Order: sequence, then structure tokens, then C-alpha cells
Amino acid sequence: MKYAKINEAIINNMEVPDFVEKNGSFYDYLLKNNVAYYYSKKISKNQTERELEIIAKGDRLNHKFEKTLKLINQICNKHNVDFALHKTYKHVEEAVDGDIDCVIKEKDFHRFLDLLQKEGFKCEEDGLLKGCCEKKGYLKIEPRSTVSFHGLAFLSEDSVWENTETVNISGIEIKTTSQKFDALCLLFNCLYGPKYMRLYLRLLAKDFSLEDFGEILGNAGFVDDRFTKDLNFIFENLVENSSKKKHPVFFGGFMFLTWWLKRILFNRIFPLEKKLRHLVFFYYSKYKYMFFNKLHFEHRWDV
Repeated sequence: MKYAKINEAIINNMEVPDFVEKNGSFYDYLLKNNVAYYYSKKISKNQTERELEIIAKGDRLNHKFEKTLKLINQICNKHNVDFALHKTYKHVEEAVDGDIDCVIKEKDFHRFLDLLQKEGFKCEEDGLLKGCCEKKGYLKIEPRSTVSFHGLAFLSEDSVWENTETVNISGIEIKTTSQKFDALCLLFNCLYGPKYMRLYLRLLAKDFSLEDFGEILGNAGFVDDRFTKDLNFIFENLVENSSKKKHPVFFGGFMFLTWWLKRILFNRIFPLEKKLRHLVFFYYSKYKYMFFNKLHFEHRWDV
């Protein structure tokens, strides 16, 4: 396939060129990049049976998302709890990923977990001010109070709430972190996750520059520190010229190892186990995709 031409079309909201064959490999590529629903519903001029199937499955996922979101909104309004979606609201229309990430103010975090437990959710705090709540028939809810990676606070609670906006989802006014904020966090997740940059993220971040993202860090007090340097590293080695590459895009193995040795190995905040897991997971996920065309994190279309 001509990946560069497909990427260019998706990023610019255009139909793919006529020479691109809409076969199983084409749709597999879109699915792995979280843009299959977007392409099928918003871009394709002549929807195929496969595209109609993708739209139907994506609509079912989004219906469950709306059902879960209405319950969260009802609970929070009733008990005066502030919440905002994080990396969940689709600024570029796409099917949801199978869970709902949201930010809850620290003062309300444990009360929020208790309220969901009373609604029949099984909740556990699986990290500092990070939780996981599940109930059959609903999407998994993952609340947090700050944005952090490996226990290292990335942006404070105040910084998160300074980057929220109000959107309308199925007639409900909901707060969500902004598109620029979500794109920034997802880019850092490629490094700290460590995950990979899909076309969806490239589409999400296309209108923002290095300076735009740096402004968020600057407003949060991260000027000329390690996060600013890491942002430069991400742009230089992952974002720039990526539109011509087959997606998802990973960091180069050697450059990632070099960064890891400088940035992670001697960081006293991370336990040795997490340092090793961080490195091993990057190479495992990268080469699993390169050799077997399989991703560790894939869209859940099996509903």
C-alpha cells in the first residue's frame, strides 16, 4: 500500500486516491490507527459493506459510551462533583476506545469511587489518585486527579482544569480537556507509555506546533526543564516527517535506548522494576508489530 498517500488523505480529511485498493489490508491499517470509523463515516464518498459494518460497530461502542457518560453526569450533578473527560472525547470523530478516562478533583476523588460503588461498580485505586471502575453493560471508567506517568506527576490538578472546555454530547453539556491538551498528553504517552503514534494522534495534533504545546508546559511552570526537553525530543524524533511513514510510528530503537539511559535509568523516582518494564515493553510492542503486524493496544470492535 502507498501509506504516505493514505496518511496524507486522512490527515487532510480527503478521500484516498483511486489507486488505493479498499481491501482487508486497507481497513486493517485504518483500524490499527483508530481512524476506520472516522474515514468510513466522514470521508468515504462511496461507503462499502465493510465501512457500513465498521460504522455500525463504532456506533454501538459510542452508544455504550453515551450510556456510561449519562450515568457519570447524573451522579456528579446530584452530588456536586466536578469531572472532565480526558483523552476520551473525540475531537476528531472516532469510536471510543473501550473505556472512559476522566479527571476528578482530588477533594472529590474517593467520594467519586464510593458513589460508583453504590451504583454497582467494582472500584479499586490502582495508583496514586488513579482508579478503575467496572460494571457489566457499561464502559470501564478510569478516574484520576492529575496527569502522571509511572507515578511522576506531569501536570498538576490546577494545570489540568485550566485546559478544559465545555462540549455537547448527545444533548448533555460536558467538560473535557482541550484538544491541544489531549494531544500533548498522548504524545508524551508515546515516550513514557511507551506506546506509539497512530494516525488518529497525528490528525489530532496536526494544527498545533511545538510552541503551542510548549505553552501548556510553560504555563504549568515547566520552562527549560526535563519535560520541555522531552517534548523537543518527541517532535524531533517522532512527529516531524512522520506523515510519510507507515503508522503506527515508533521511536527508533537506539534513540529510545539512549534517551532511556539518560532520562529513566538514573531517575530515583522510578523503582528498578518499572525502569526495566518501561524498556522491555517498548521493544516488545515495537517488534511484535514489525514482525507480526500485531499491536499490544488495539481498538475493541468485538461488541
